[in-house]
Amino acid sequence: MHLKIQAIKNQHTPHRLFLEVGDDYVAACTTSSENIIAAFHLYSYKNMDDFAEILYAVKEGFAQANNELPVNVVCQNAYATCIPKEFLQESNDAGFLNKILNVPAGYEMFWSSLNDIEIAYFVDSKKLQTLKKAFPGIKITHKYSTIIHRIVNTIKADGKLLYAIFYDHTMVLAAFSNRDLQLINTYSFSGEADVVYHLLNAIKQLGFDINDTRLMLSGSIDGDSALYKQIYNFIPHIEGDTIDENLFSKEQTGAYPLHYFIPYFLNTDYFT
Repeated sequence: MHLKIQAIKNQHTPHRLFLEVGDDYVAACTTSSENIIAAFHLYSYKNMDDFAEILYAVKEGFAQANNELPVNVVCQNAYATCIPKEFLQESNDAGFLNKILNVPAGYEMFWSSLNDIEIAYFVDSKKLQTLKKAFPGIKITHKYSTIIHRIVNTIKADGKLLYAIFYDHTMVLAAFSNRDLQLINTYSFSGEADVVYHLLNAIKQLGFDINDTRLMLSGSIDGDSALYKQIYNFIPHIEGDTIDENLFSKEQTGAYPLHYFIPYFLNTDYFT
């Protein structure tokens, strides 16, 4: 395993532990009883041995002081889809959705309910077993749930909004019209042109007017990067997502800008 970022370690007593599990990373974040960010680590892994080692390190470093620490897991992968409850049918079973999403073998299907939407998602069975062994009694959801929850309940998302979270080689893109979800998907990219294509294609497919559409960004993208500049060449209204800086010590983020952490911190608002 590799510890990529270690930040925001303070004296607040951990009250809850949040894990975001991606295909090659684990983000671990603890919050206090006042929902203050107490600590944050970001790990990368290549195989199941690395994954198990990360969970052991997290358990020893984060949860040791409180063995009863509630653990909430957010799965981030491309194997998820949103279905309006009014269109939910018996045909939307695991086999049917498995084919649509091209899910690899060895994944289990779960459902997450949010407002009038049902989110079907698949989780690697081996990773799930390893998680449950390390942290019995975990609560689990998909990243799409936390994003939709944030837009609907926190961000002033009236009008047309694209919300994009950037990881190293993937982008989660959600589109809203007056806070109503229109699209959410995960896209792989290898360069700036791929990202611009996905953004413009979403705008075109949804019939949004590009001049009346806001694009909100967070994650692994910088304002002076070639990627940001390329996006700005095509989409005029860009802003960064923000978070209440009273929830953590800004000085402890080190060399990393705030928007790097927002994709992981927004998970803390979802679970109650």
